[in-house]
Amino acid sequence: MPAADDDRLVREATRLFLRLRQAPSDPTRVAARDRFLERGVAECAAYNEVERAWAITGAGRRGQKRTFYALALVACVAVSAYAASGALRNAWLASHRTAEAPAAHLLASGDEVVLDAGTALRDATDGGERRVAVLAGAAFFEVAPDDRPFRVEIGGLEASVLGTAFETVRIGEAVTVAVAKGRVAVTADGERIVLGAGDRLDWLPGRAPKVTEIDPNTIAEWREDRLLAEGLSFAAAAEIIDRRLAGPVVVLSPALGRARVSGGLDLGQPLRALETLAAAEGARVISLGPVATLVLPAR
Repeated sequence: MPAADDDRLVREATRLFLRLRQAPSDPTRVAARDRFLERGVAECAAYNEVERAWAITGAGRRGQKRTFYALALVACVAVSAYAASGALRNAWLASHRTAEAPAAHLLASGDEVVLDAGTALRDATDGGERRVAVLAGAAFFEVAPDDRPFRVEIGGLEASVLGTAFETVRIGEAVTVAVAKGRVAVTADGERIVLGAGDRLDWLPGRAPKVTEIDPNTIAEWREDRLLAEGLSFAAAAEIIDRRLAGPVVVLSPALGRARVSGGLDLGQPLRALETLAAAEGARVISLGPVATLVLPAR
């Protein structure tokens, strides 16, 4: 399940849980909770994590006048615990992965890849085909010319090349492919698009791919701990910064998450980068260490 779906389920479970805490005997609220649980295993797991987070944070002992920060902490611990299941799945499937810093890897095909922090990649190369799958995060490939095509699978999209350098990025369900040199053929929803140097393709499942021209020198700047946030949503920029922090970054406002941001950020200092990003939107950052980092909207 994509991370965006994980977060959505935890937020929904948190709302239902807190409403029921306020009125445990309200049949309407009980029924709403039961309908949510009946939807499936993922919903049950999300609700269980919220209950566990409530106990871990001690928020249940704060009396009737619980603070916004206590409730936010419950949501963050729940998101952290539930999202960990996705990270564990990726860790199990991945043959290469990174923690809080980028790293270079040599693939079985002999080609080189640099993985951004928080990235997981599965190398499925065999004797007849060079194939990898980016399970999470961002990767920059330098593919040597070879008779065997080099294929990258990422979030329902496939990129195929013979010899080139390009980046793939996955943020939630959104996928980006940007070409630094050479040519890359991308297939999405049955449509095949050939990209050249300086082309960037952005794609969401169910939507038409969008191709724009960019400066090839700005591709995969995260390799040098830089992020040019032009045109990104606040949530997308926060997710990129999130890869370099121990706990999840949770943006406690859908409106703030949708806001468009701009400017250059130093990913070598991720918490400061997030604070800079938030300050530009009048928001605040509260670090809870390895548990989570909260971004609170302006009051």
